[in-house]
Amino acid sequence: MWWRRHASKVAWGIIALFGITWSIGLGWVELFDWDEVNFAECAREMRASGEYLYAQVGFLPFWEKPPLFFWLQALSMSLWGENAWAARFPNAGVSVLTLALLFLLGKRWHGVSFGLVWMAFHGIALLPSFYARSGLIDPLFNLWMLGATVVGVEALCRRSWGYGVAFGLLAGLATLTKGPVGFLMPSLAVGTVGLATRQWGGLLRLAGAGGAAYGLLVGSWIALLATKGTTQLLSDFWAYQWRLFSTPDAGHAGPWYYHLIVVSVGMFPASVFVVGLIPLRRKLKGLPLPAWGVLALGAWTLVVFSLVRTKILHYSSLSYYAVSYAAAWVWQQQRSTRLHGAWVTVASGGLLLGLLTVAAGLILYHWRAWIEMVKEPFARAALEAEPVHWSGTEGWPGLLLLVGTGLWGVLRLSSLARLFLLGVSLQAWQIATLSVFAWRVESYSQRALREFCQEKAQEGAILWPLGFKSYIPFFYGRMSMEASPREMGSFEAFGQRLLAGEGSLPVYFVSRVDRYEPFVQAHRLQLLERRGGYVLLGLPDKGPGTAHR
Repeated sequence: MWWRRHASKVAWGIIALFGITWSIGLGWVELFDWDEVNFAECAREMRASGEYLYAQVGFLPFWEKPPLFFWLQALSMSLWGENAWAARFPNAGVSVLTLALLFLLGKRWHGVSFGLVWMAFHGIALLPSFYARSGLIDPLFNLWMLGATVVGVEALCRRSWGYGVAFGLLAGLATLTKGPVGFLMPSLAVGTVGLATRQWGGLLRLAGAGGAAYGLLVGSWIALLATKGTTQLLSDFWAYQWRLFSTPDAGHAGPWYYHLIVVSVGMFPASVFVVGLIPLRRKLKGLPLPAWGVLALGAWTLVVFSLVRTKILHYSSLSYYAVSYAAAWVWQQQRSTRLHGAWVTVASGGLLLGLLTVAAGLILYHWRAWIEMVKEPFARAALEAEPVHWSGTEGWPGLLLLVGTGLWGVLRLSSLARLFLLGVSLQAWQIATLSVFAWRVESYSQRALREFCQEKAQEGAILWPLGFKSYIPFFYGRMSMEASPREMGSFEAFGQRLLAGEGSLPVYFVSRVDRYEPFVQAHRLQLLERRGGYVLLGLPDKGPGTAHR
């Protein structure tokens, strides 16, 4: 077939199409609290303060994350402005680079058609596409760890000091992106391959070269922190990491099998084909060792983060490479003759997604019929405010998926043509769903809060949350360094100062409808406006919202 003669060109063309697709709609909806707004605020404060060595929130050191990803966001903001598009743009680029790497690795290990299918399975899966359009750290973090794992195994195979140094540098970049897990996970994967193949000398060589490179890179950053007297960041960071491991931090608890469910659903349709590994498990022995490293990386990710008590959706995202690789390998082994059962399951999943999308539009159109079942005051207030209009036709993106699934189910197509049509259907469905539902979700969950902050920021006012955690007052309230917690040294002291009416700038407080009353009673605040699930509060004297020295 013609595509086999031009498979590389086809692959690069598809990668470019993914990049265009993922760039569509990056700014259609504002950033979501917490993580997206949090990270964008770190980048904004880097630009405002000129401090790029470590992250800040409220212009105080932010010890939860190292700075590398925020450097990319800050660079993007210098090009596109301090907005949602700029905050999400780096991940669209990183995701394109990820697909290119998967294609090149697959082509090298198993041939050009395998690289094409591996890249395609990864790109059309639900959660990788979601992360490509997000302002989250994980796509970059995972890319560094994948690279470290591959070059680490290559270091064992080639007995190369150079590859060992590359392992340490890539693991170091991962650490500077999100933390020491960036060294732990590739080390577990490479160590597993090394121990399984009894490459004791290679492991020692890798430990020496990789450890030295890693120590030099990460140690240089720590040394720079020491010169600024900010090494307390490191101890706070380690305490935070231990809290994530040992407790369900911020209420993010879940059963041990939480990530198995996330990966099974989030990696649809690739996860369906992975089941085909069971009858083919004996053939796995012939895989290249770097491919074993990718599979080990996925397995260790599921093991480690099933043990970690904090359960968050993206913690298992590092395993996506292994899932898409396994799906492509099963595809190559079984070809089109024995994939009927998998395609039936994929068709069922596509139809279910389409029907759920159509149903969502109808259910939300008839929200008054079930509003009495909503007992949570905040959610009920947000619904009753009717921030958006529903016509009942908003489920139309589901029709795209239903039609696409029906077409490749009815037409006599090759498996590759089916995969292509499935990918087009899923991407069209995601873009349409984003355009219809995402901004409506934002309208219910946070638009009133965001609008309060944007409106009062134009007055040069200080916005401060009471009774709940939010980064929206910082980013959308455009907090300045001169009027921030930096001057008091802590969030608590700054908040108390604002409540006491000390300062020369206008001050407004934002809270939730179910949490503001104790603050009104304790500090005699004025209820200025109620909008959706949020309220705007002002100080009691000298006019609404104004604090004086």
